[in-house]
Amino acid sequence: MNWQVKISKAARKSLKRFPVNDARKIGSVLYDLLFNPYGGDIEKIEGDENSWRRRVGSYRIFTT
Repeated sequence: MNWQVKISKAARKSLKRFPVNDARKIGSVLYDLLFNPYGGDIEKIEGDENSWRRRVGSYRIFTT
């Protein structure tokens, strides 16, 4: 089963300012989310029923 990944305009804009290697790692993780959104270093965010965060180095990807 494939999932959908939607990246906000603000997130895309921010990603352009990241160092190239970091942006590549984040892009790779975003691609992986299409196939397994619960893989990797992921934790549920307290207080939200369907919100998660995935850690990529010193960066965080938040999903809902």
